[in-house]
Amino acid sequence: MSEAGDPLDSLPAAILADVLGRVSDTGDLAACRLASRALLAASYHCPRVSLSAAVRARRRREGGGGDAFRSAAANVAALIGPYLRSLALDASEGHGFPDDAMWVEEGEFDEGDDLHLTCGESVASWAATAAGPALREVDIADFWPQSCWRKAEALPVISNFCHNLVKLRLKNAWLSVAGLKIMPTLTHLALEFIRLDDEDLSALNRCFPCLETLNLIGVGGLKDPKIDLPQLKTCCWEVSNIPRSLAIHAPKLVHLELKCVHPEILILDIPSVSTLKLTIDKLGPTVQADGLVSLTNLRIESLDLDSLLQLFTSGRNIRTLDLELPVSAGPTLQEVDIADFSPLPRWLKAEALPVISHFCHNLSKLRLKNAWLSVDGLKIMPNLTHLALEFILLDDENLSTLNKCFPCLLTLNLVGVGGLKNPKIHLSQLKTCHWEVSNVPESLAIHAPNLVYLELKCVRPEILILDTPSVSTLKLTIDKLGPTVQVDGFASLTNLRIESPNLNSLLKVFVNNREITTLDLELPSSKNGFALYEAVNPELFSRTTEVKLSPRFSYELMRHTVFSMTAYDCRSCLKKLLVHMPPSILTGCPFVPLLNNCAPSCEVTVLFHADSSCNARQAAASVWPLGFPDITWQWGTWQ
Repeated sequence: MSEAGDPLDSLPAAILADVLGRVSDTGDLAACRLASRALLAASYHCPRVSLSAAVRARRRREGGGGDAFRSAAANVAALIGPYLRSLALDASEGHGFPDDAMWVEEGEFDEGDDLHLTCGESVASWAATAAGPALREVDIADFWPQSCWRKAEALPVISNFCHNLVKLRLKNAWLSVAGLKIMPTLTHLALEFIRLDDEDLSALNRCFPCLETLNLIGVGGLKDPKIDLPQLKTCCWEVSNIPRSLAIHAPKLVHLELKCVHPEILILDIPSVSTLKLTIDKLGPTVQADGLVSLTNLRIESLDLDSLLQLFTSGRNIRTLDLELPVSAGPTLQEVDIADFSPLPRWLKAEALPVISHFCHNLSKLRLKNAWLSVDGLKIMPNLTHLALEFILLDDENLSTLNKCFPCLLTLNLVGVGGLKNPKIHLSQLKTCHWEVSNVPESLAIHAPNLVYLELKCVRPEILILDTPSVSTLKLTIDKLGPTVQVDGFASLTNLRIESPNLNSLLKVFVNNREITTLDLELPSSKNGFALYEAVNPELFSRTTEVKLSPRFSYELMRHTVFSMTAYDCRSCLKKLLVHMPPSILTGCPFVPLLNNCAPSCEVTVLFHADSSCNARQAAASVWPLGFPDITWQWGTWQ
C-alpha cells in the first residue's frame, strides 16, 4: 500500500459493490477482498454472487466435496445478507432427461460427494438468512446424477422465504410442488431438464400468476399440461415426453416457441401472438388455434407441413414465413426463406420451386439455400421481384426456365449455384444482381437493360457478354479474361471495383474511354506486386474523381505506382483518395506524387493498420498535412 493510501477509497462504496458483483465466482471475489480494504468493505454489500462447483474443485487441491460447496452458499448469503440481489449456484456437469429418472436405480449413485443443491435443506441454508427476502434473482443448476432420483423441495422453500423474487431458473432436478406458495412478484421462470410433480401445471398457474416470461425446456412428468397465465408475454416450451394434450391460455402472449411430438389435442388460445415458432411431428385430430388474429411471423418445422400451413396461414396476414421443408403456402404469403439441412439435399432432388410457384401466387421475395432443385413444372410467378439461390444445384443449365418464370425480378442473387452450362441471364426488369459462379462454364451472359448494380465473381469464362447499358456500379472478381469479351454497352459506368491478377487487360476493357469517377483496385494475395505497376497507368487518376487503394496494395507496390507519376504532368480531378497503410509507416508520406496531382480541396482518408504503433500514427498525422494544407485529411484504422 503506498503512502497516498488506497486509490479505491475515493470511489463510492455502491460502485465498488457493483463492480464486485460482476466478478464471475466467489473465489475471485475472495481474492479481491485481499487486495484492498475498500474492496473488503464493499464485499459485504456485493449484490451478485456466483458459485461454481467445478471451479471450486479445481482450486481446492484437497477436494472438499459437495457439502463444502453447499456450506459456501449459505456462508455467502449470511455474510452479505440484505444486500444480496442475485445468487447463482452451478453444480452441473452435464444433463440427462427427466423422464428417464424412473428407470434409475438408487445404487448407481455415490452419496459421499453430495451436490444436491435443490433439496430443501440446501435451499433453506441460504434462503432462510437475511438474503432470502432481498433476493431478486436465483439461478440453480443441480448435479443431475445426484438430483434425478431424489425429490427436491426447492420451489416450496424458495416461495416461503424469497418473497421479492423476480427471476428464477432451476435446472437438472426432480421438483416437488407440495407446499408451494403464491409468488406475486415472480415475472420470469425457467425450468430446464426438470421432472415436475405437477401433471397439469395447475400449481404453476396458481402460484406464479404474474409470470411474463416462461421457459419450460425438457420438463417431464406432465400429463395433459395446461398453461393458463393471464400476464404471460413470452414462452418457450420444449415438451420432453408425449402428453395426450397441450393447452396454452395466455391472452397477452406475443412470442411463442413450442416444440412437441404428436399431441392428440392442441389448444392455442393466444390471440395476441405475433411470432410463432412451432416444431411438431404431426398434428393430432383436435386442434384449436382460431384465435391467432395477430400472427404475422411464422416458423414451422414439421413432417406435416401441408396441414400446418393450412391451419396457420389460411385467412391470416402472414408477413414472414420460415419453413424447414418446402411446401405450399397461403395466397397472402409475401416472403419465403428456406435453408435446408446441407448433408441431405445434395443427393435428393427437391420440388420446392414448382410447388411454391403453384400455391404462392403473391410471393414477392424467395430465398432457398442448400438444395438440389428441380424446375420441372415451374409456373410463371409475375409478382416475384426478389430471388436468392445460395449453394444450390439447379436443373436449369442455361437459366432459360428462370428467365421465363421470373420475368419481373428486380433483385437476383446467385451464390454458389451449380449445374450450369453456358448460363444466360435475360431479365428486362432486373436492377440489382449478385452472381458468384461456382463452376467454370464456357460462357457467361447477362442481358439486362435496366440493371444498375452488378457484382460478378467468376474464374475464366471463354465468352463473357455483359449487355447492361444502364450499369453504374460494377464489382468484378475474375481470374482472367477469355478470348471473347463483349462489354461495349457500359455507357453509364461510373463506379468500378476490380479484383484480379489480370488487372492490365481488365483496366483496358472497362476504363478506357469511360468516365469512371470511383475506382477501387485489388490484387489477389498471391499476385506479384509489380503487376500493379505494369497495369495502372497514372493517367487513370487524371480522369477519376475517387480512388481507393485496397489493403493488399503493400507499401512498396503503392510507392512504385505513385512515384511513376513524378515525371508525369497531369491535371487531376481527384477529389477523394482512400489509402490502406501497411503496418510499417515511414516518416515521409509515401504517396506525395499522387497528392501533387490532386484537385484543390481533395479529401484524403488514411487508414492505418491496427498493428502500427501509436507514435508512427501521431507523427504521420502531424507531419503529412503540413505539406498539403489545402487537402482535407481524415484518419482511421483497418484490420
